Amino acid sequence: MTNLRSLLVTLALCLVAFCREAVAAELSPVVLWPDGAPGALGKEPADVPTLTPYLPPPGTATGGAVVVCPGGGYGALADHEGRPVAEWLNSLGIAGFVLKYRIAPRYHHPAPLQDAARAVRTVRARAAEWGVKPDRIGILGFSAGGHLASTAGTHFAAGSAEAQDPVERVSSRPDCMILVYPVITMRAATHAGSRNNLIGPNPDEAMVALMSNEEQVTRDTPPAFLIHTVEDKAVPYENSLLFVAALRKAGVPHEFHLYEKGQHGFGMASGDPVLSSWPKRCADWLRLRGFRGDAAGPPAPLPPLPTPRQIAWQESEMLMFLHFGINTFTDREWGEGTEDPRLFQPEALDARQWASVAKEAGFKYMILTAKHHDGFCLWPSRYTEHSVKTSPWKGGNGDVVREVATACREAGLKLGIYLSPWDRHEKSYADSAKYDEHFKAQLTELLSSYGEVAEVWFDGAGSEGHVYDWPGYYGLIRKLQKDALIAICGPDVRWVGNEDGVARETEWSVQPASPALHPGARDKVWYPAECDVSIRPGWFWHQAQDAQVKSLEQLLDIYYKSVGRNSVLLLNVPPNRRGLISEADARRLRELRAVIDATFRLDFALGKSATASDSRGAAFGPGKALDGDKETYWSTPDGTTAASLELDLGEPLTFNVSRIEEAISLGQRVEEYRVEVPDGNGWKAVVKGTTVGHKKLDRFPEVTAEKVRLVVAKARGPLAIRSFGLHLSPRS
Repeated sequence: MTNLRSLLVTLALCLVAFCREAVAAELSPVVLWPDGAPGALGKEPADVPTLTPYLPPPGTATGGAVVVCPGGGYGALADHEGRPVAEWLNSLGIAGFVLKYRIAPRYHHPAPLQDAARAVRTVRARAAEWGVKPDRIGILGFSAGGHLASTAGTHFAAGSAEAQDPVERVSSRPDCMILVYPVITMRAATHAGSRNNLIGPNPDEAMVALMSNEEQVTRDTPPAFLIHTVEDKAVPYENSLLFVAALRKAGVPHEFHLYEKGQHGFGMASGDPVLSSWPKRCADWLRLRGFRGDAAGPPAPLPPLPTPRQIAWQESEMLMFLHFGINTFTDREWGEGTEDPRLFQPEALDARQWASVAKEAGFKYMILTAKHHDGFCLWPSRYTEHSVKTSPWKGGNGDVVREVATACREAGLKLGIYLSPWDRHEKSYADSAKYDEHFKAQLTELLSSYGEVAEVWFDGAGSEGHVYDWPGYYGLIRKLQKDALIAICGPDVRWVGNEDGVARETEWSVQPASPALHPGARDKVWYPAECDVSIRPGWFWHQAQDAQVKSLEQLLDIYYKSVGRNSVLLLNVPPNRRGLISEADARRLRELRAVIDATFRLDFALGKSATASDSRGAAFGPGKALDGDKETYWSTPDGTTAASLELDLGEPLTFNVSRIEEAISLGQRVEEYRVEVPDGNGWKAVVKGTTVGHKKLDRFPEVTAEKVRLVVAKARGPLAIRSFGLHLSPRS
């Protein structure tokens, strides 16, 4: 039993050590004076001031450093004002150094100041060793530690070039001060305990003045950031007000935040919805002072770039195509335009059922064939009798487009309109100019009568040799629905090139400009792919195909080869003659959504510790690809077009899907990548790929690993990886 207890204790200690390593690189404490501190009364731990470095993960360091002075009334050192603060600094890419300084009852002034000054000098003297910039070394303190930090900022000294100790050759002046509910004065507003522990119960006037730091501010005092609360009864906020007034008088840059609520000693205030904002305010200030490497900003956009509407469309990922019309009742795919409108009788048409099926399955758009090649219109167009108005459905008063538009709005889906340019019924089709006017008139009806239209879908089938007024069509769409995407025979979204729903393994949204589609564009444009495919063999519903709905495995394969290849999936689900989506189709869609959700609900990489071979600063460090935030990304410095991100999962985990996403608002960049796991002799690739774009999903046999590496071997510019995820699909 004793051996078992020892083993459990050892494992627990190892786990604690591992968890610390995953959060920050905590090094062994550095003894500030190896030969003994000045005025030391012995060699006990209380007599030996130390500095514990916490370094940010490789690839995220900005070069900034801050010495952290915990509070405790000069008679103790508060743990919650030490290490957690250093770890927060690490999250900003700033090195944190927690100071253990000498305190009462054994020590009084000047021992704490000697320790703080030595700490600043030590970091500056060893800057190269710790990856720190000598001119970016600040000091931060809480309560009495705030007094010590402000003392270091008002009682500093230049180094002595003749000193034998190299640490004493550099300046002790911090480059900035961060003071959180600080003790500042030794006069009326002071904290009595701190004053007594530092300078005794009966100090002379000269000592009171010397240690009242509001009286020691000069124009050489470093910039300061202060936090206090009105409710602080232990250290009245007058302390901060006195210091701010002195800084202002001396012309020293400063920022002061006074919160109404909050008791003394709140530290990082992680549990307080209001006070917890102070670290963010401070992080912004540190950026202003040049302590954060992201001050240079994000990488420059790499044209061509998507429009906001193209980004929103790509984020939707899955659109539902609804082929419904006279063909549904004639059992044909392409009508001839001679069909009798009286055949159109959907006895139970329910667009809300369509929308419900679409939403449950995860579709974001519904695109309706308002008019197919046969010319039959699903709305009561004024420009033809070949429409629902001459059918018996609802006594000729029905409007399928309106019902679908209403259902989309109610379900929170976007509406798309398919309008076939080829019209086998319209007699004016033989005269291009006359037909253009007819087509524009119908387009105007659709785009001005049904609310917002998110996508206009032009099919090129059957139009060989016919001349259309495409610029006129596009101009009309831009006028009536300025945010609508024009797809397929249009400038915004291109056809992937097949009706199998499959994109290329290398799928660029960056494409050569077409003079006809993109007049005035030079070289390349943003022209992403849409993958259309039907859930059945045909595009329209046919009773004979009720048993031929694509299998779950087929649909999953299509999903990974469309959405998972930087494209959008447009899956056709044709309503039947009753005007409903058949249960076989709806059931298969539910099965598809269930597997997708089961696969991507859990991301093993989310929030895990990561390092990178390079990054452009903490705001663009490797953790930004693992934080689940679509607005952040890991990015490399200008000129760095190849880099790696190494992920520590914390324990061996099993996965069979990898997910990579780029911040496409800045352009598509990645040209070659691989995902690797250790194999005992180095790293083994489980996936190799080319383009990424909005999203790249890769499937592979199950792998169990504790560490994973994403290697981008080639890119068009600095990387901008929005997300890297690892998942386990229940269906490999």
